[in-house]
Amino acid sequence: ETGDGAGLNLNATGGGLHESGILVPDGVIGAEYLDMKRSHDESSLVKCASMPHRDPYHGHSVDPRPSREPPKETFNLMVVGEAGLGKTTLLESFFKSFRDDDAATALFERKETQKVIATRRLLEEAATHRDTCERELKKAAETGEYAIAEARQVEITRLSNEMLELGEQLKILSAQDERRRNELHALRETTRALRMEMKRAADQQIFRLAAERKVEAAVLQSEVEAEKAELKAMRHRDDSRLFRSAADEEEEERSLAP
Repeated sequence: ETGDGAGLNLNATGGGLHESGILVPDGVIGAEYLDMKRSHDESSLVKCASMPHRDPYHGHSVDPRPSREPPKETFNLMVVGEAGLGKTTLLESFFKSFRDDDAATALFERKETQKVIATRRLLEEAATHRDTCERELKKAAETGEYAIAEARQVEITRLSNEMLELGEQLKILSAQDERRRNELHALRETTRALRMEMKRAADQQIFRLAAERKVEAAVLQSEVEAEKAELKAMRHRDDSRLFRSAADEEEEERSLAP
């Protein structure tokens, strides 16, 4: 308990006993404090509303949303598993159910082209085949089957050279794929920035500048759509269908569906 110097003893809950013997109910702690608390809360709300929000998918700040929109929660989600199980399709369905266009687009940007997937699969198959040949070589050498051992040795050399070529090809394809995805991401970010400038200019009634930004954003958006269509085509080429499983076919069809 504390004394306020005016004949009132206050407890931790804001109530107290007056010197006249009247019990002050909890929560009644003075009009001055209530006014100070109200002004402090209002200033905190204004400060929070004016602070830029952090984009969890691209790591940059965006302008605050209007206060009438409900607050959004962020969380981390990780899906693990072997290739061809439909992990990407699961995540796309998950983000679509939440109507999270930013997350769905970011997921699309991270998807690899079919050439990269097919080359990586060939590399993994060659590595598995080489491991099998090495075990057979060891077994044949132990049992004295030297003809089989020599054949396996030749096969191991061929597979090793093939793996080196596939590894170099995979590096080149991955670099090209990464460069295309970065270009698409940069176009999207530039388009978003132009739209934000358009909205700010419209709010400030600078309509000429808003109209210019609207035209520029529309031009860049057409480039974004063209880039996305080309990336989709690269992920759905006929020359890579020989390396695709039924699960991959089904996943790609669902991802291309409107």
